[in-house]
Amino acid sequence: MSVRSIVSYVVIVMTFATMTSAMGAHSDRAAQMRAKLEERFAKADTNGDGKLTKEEARAGMPRVYSNFDSIDADQVGYVTLEQIERFIAAKAGNRQDSAKE
Repeated sequence: MSVRSIVSYVVIVMTFATMTSAMGAHSDRAAQMRAKLEERFAKADTNGDGKLTKEEARAGMPRVYSNFDSIDADQVGYVTLEQIERFIAAKAGNRQDSAKE
């Protein structure tokens, strides 16, 4: 094996290790954020039905309340944790798209 091949191999291994480490840190942060969101949702969901009404959101999740009509796209009068997560993901995607431009 030539020195050049060894150097190339080392660079590839180090790059992969760095990427894997960064991805692990990202997934840890994402898991922490999801856990915090679940916790806040559960506290705000005072009747425990798995849905937040506008009033529950106003009392326990003010940012959800301020975006309630956008999150409640079907206008059924409540939002679920999954809808909130999709809304957050869409907003994050829009920010990333804007940053690339």
